[in-house]
Amino acid sequence: MSKIVEETAKEAFGKVTDEPILEVKNLKTYFPISSGKWFNKETKYLKAVDEVSFYVNQGETLGIVGESGCGKSTTGNSIIRLVEPTAGEVWFKGENIATMKSREFKPFKKNIQMIFQDPFSSLNPRMHVFDIIAEPLRTNKMYQGKDLEQRVYELMDTVGLDPDLANRFPHQFSGGQRQRIGIARAIAVKPELIICDEPVSALDVSIQAQILNLLNRLQRDLGLTYIFIAHGIPAVKYVSDRIAVMYMGEIVEMADKDALFKATLHPYTRKLISAVPSTDPKKRTIGEEQAIADELNQGESDVVGCKFADRCPLARAHCREVRPDLRQLRSGHFVKCHYPLEQEALEENV
Repeated sequence: MSKIVEETAKEAFGKVTDEPILEVKNLKTYFPISSGKWFNKETKYLKAVDEVSFYVNQGETLGIVGESGCGKSTTGNSIIRLVEPTAGEVWFKGENIATMKSREFKPFKKNIQMIFQDPFSSLNPRMHVFDIIAEPLRTNKMYQGKDLEQRVYELMDTVGLDPDLANRFPHQFSGGQRQRIGIARAIAVKPELIICDEPVSALDVSIQAQILNLLNRLQRDLGLTYIFIAHGIPAVKYVSDRIAVMYMGEIVEMADKDALFKATLHPYTRKLISAVPSTDPKKRTIGEEQAIADELNQGESDVVGCKFADRCPLARAHCREVRPDLRQLRSGHFVKCHYPLEQEALEENV
């Protein structure tokens, strides 16, 4: 075990609890769009995140999954305020960071870090790897001189990079190695919460497994808490303790990982799970009852009823007239659906 792991593990020891480290309440992030012509223009809003609420316990991994455009990345960006939320509350360790001014929020940035989707564009191509990893340490005035140099080398060793490569540029590394650089930068300042925004979607499958195993090891050794954002069900299932399913800016189902797969309640969640390819030829055919409309009408942000109604094969008139609430049907299992599926085990073993 490297010194960086030993040092941080001592600080993290005993901090894994059932108490929420992060609570998001009615988070909204709207983007203005114009409609109409000439002087009759009316400002409408794209509701990228629409009244999202969830919590993350200390030391756990909350997976957020959904198709492209559902608002999962915007949710992560809004929490860390790379995108300013329109409304709502984000409570981190008892402080509402969503409404803080920039100067007040600055100390919290150290404790909430992010791993980005693209391991190339998220790294400055003109900086050596050493300076990329050292930058947050210098910004927060944590290390300098020989101590800084030693810290960077230890971080590189912790994520599986040879410290002898510290003076190379990002383009001289493979995609998996660049993502390891991003991970080293994220853990450099000893954060408590890391938002992983699709960290493996741009990587080959074999490299994805290596990065996921690295994230699991770092969480265990450093006592980290993750929000893991992805559109791939297998990756989310592998790393998460609980999973939230998003659709058109809303969380439609949230539960413990095992409960979500064994007793799925929302039709959209069932479709996501059934869309995962199976190695069993007998399970590859999806019946007509599982068919779902392919196109998502993202322009309809002001849907009166359930946003999934037009694509749901089980929708009724009531679904198109009344917006469902996110309600708890069993302990820790929440669903936003008027007529949730029966709690039966899935035949597919994803």
